[in-house]
Amino acid sequence: MTREKVVVDPIRASVIQRRLSAITHDMAEVLQRTSRSPVFNEAGDFVTALFDHEAKMVEQSANIPIIGFGAQPALPYIIESFKNRIYPGDIIVHNDVFEGGNQTHDVGIYKPVFYHDQLVGWTVSKGHLSDLGGATLGGYNPKHTEVWQEAIRIPGLKIVERGEIIPDVWKMLFSNVRLKVVEEDVKAMIGACNIGERSMVKVIEKYGLESFRAHLDYIIDATEKHVKEIIRGWKNGTFYGESKMVSDGINQDKEYKVVVKVTIDDEEVTMDFTGSAPQAPGFTNMPTASAKAACAIAYLMIINPGNEIAQNEGMFRSLNCIFEKGTILNPNFPAATLFGNQLADVLLEAIMDAFKDAVPDQATASWAKLCTPVFSGWDPRKNDFYFDFGFLGKGGQGALKGFDGFDGIGFAGAAGCMRSQDPEMMEIKDPFFIETYEFLPDSAGAGQYRGGYGTYVRIRIDGENNSVGTIGDGVENEGAPIPYGLFGGHAGSHNKLTLHYLNGEKVELGSKDLVTNVPTGTILEMVCGGGGGYGDPKLRNHELIKQEVLDGLLSPEKAKEIYGISV
Repeated sequence: MTREKVVVDPIRASVIQRRLSAITHDMAEVLQRTSRSPVFNEAGDFVTALFDHEAKMVEQSANIPIIGFGAQPALPYIIESFKNRIYPGDIIVHNDVFEGGNQTHDVGIYKPVFYHDQLVGWTVSKGHLSDLGGATLGGYNPKHTEVWQEAIRIPGLKIVERGEIIPDVWKMLFSNVRLKVVEEDVKAMIGACNIGERSMVKVIEKYGLESFRAHLDYIIDATEKHVKEIIRGWKNGTFYGESKMVSDGINQDKEYKVVVKVTIDDEEVTMDFTGSAPQAPGFTNMPTASAKAACAIAYLMIINPGNEIAQNEGMFRSLNCIFEKGTILNPNFPAATLFGNQLADVLLEAIMDAFKDAVPDQATASWAKLCTPVFSGWDPRKNDFYFDFGFLGKGGQGALKGFDGFDGIGFAGAAGCMRSQDPEMMEIKDPFFIETYEFLPDSAGAGQYRGGYGTYVRIRIDGENNSVGTIGDGVENEGAPIPYGLFGGHAGSHNKLTLHYLNGEKVELGSKDLVTNVPTGTILEMVCGGGGGYGDPKLRNHELIKQEVLDGLLSPEKAKEIYGISV
């Protein structure tokens, strides 16, 4: 019997697309409100997504793009590994960077969705777990040289089958994790997937499976068409860009170049990173899933997603990425890779360097690179371990035509979506006291459109057996390049992190450092730089300059020196 062809209604397709988008946001809301870790419930360092039965991305929430666009590559591995053993109610956990993962601590929870005993899709929640075994609490150590030192390697592990927890597997997994909060966060991730599953089935029940799939294909094809229409307006040709990472955590003076050749050919774009630096001996390598996600972020910035482009596979059918094996963007097994997500800052800078000649009106000046602290130790108030990031310290975005850079926006790989912790909640959770948290005056690169301002933070560490690490780039004492401006815009400013001990001793931190046995009462001072400016500063609106001086962001001296304005 011939199956009747489904007639696609564009209005119905739009309704379905908006409903699927709403489902991913509902999942994100559930995860954020039920999780225990501030990495989830405050910083929002996670993503929630829907996929079809063939692993095509259907929709995702826009929490942290470097994780979101890194969620899909693992799914084909999972489907292949568990073929003929996928049942309703299953939960599969995954983190293996050599089988589609983007970071060992960015753990994915994958749940199959069934409709009348037929696999119709997947719901996914993926986020950064505070600990996952390995040699170091939190996994962070720049001296690690192989994946097993960083975390338990999970190339796909079924922890729930047919709705029932597999007790021995569950116990084995969490017996190798130091922090109880991780188990609770995984439960919240499973809950988010359950919400997504129920809602996705309701949509299919309402419209019917064949109609749902036909409209889904139409939505993805329409997204592809929309993106290609934008690309056709770009200048065809080949364009070159480069950037560099400074320090690999083992050799502070070592530099690693990232080069990209961007080829625009009508409706196709290729980003070829052949010739980038060989892989590093330590943890500063980037799995290909993370590298592809970074390219996707830069691509969407250039495309300008303000056009209401749906978040599905169609966005990237026109984009091809090439990463040479054995480089820092595609390391050989069993390389350490925990730093990899942070290389998104470097990739974004190289890609924008290429696109500034092809699409100058959409390219951004250089962002201040993230350099966040990582804390661990013993909390005497709770008689327990603590682990956290210092997301309070954020740099500024690079400016672009028509827009100043956002202030204190932070990591380019999060595209401005990662929130800072609430200082009071951070003090409740961790043995810290936040002395200072403010914007950093005169840190933004000047221009007709200025870069974003950085931040200035002072944190007193009251824990015991403390360790303080740094994970990022752009640090002044390592000679890192300053964030560049575009088309006459001035450069931004560097990062600088300093430990102040009670005895008066100071320790200047590098960008990939780890200091152990940090005494109780030590102050961490963070100077987080600003982004580069865009266009001639003399063309900047005078009223904006005056207001920034009045707000204390721009000193009168700098206003006179750079803009020629006396306030």
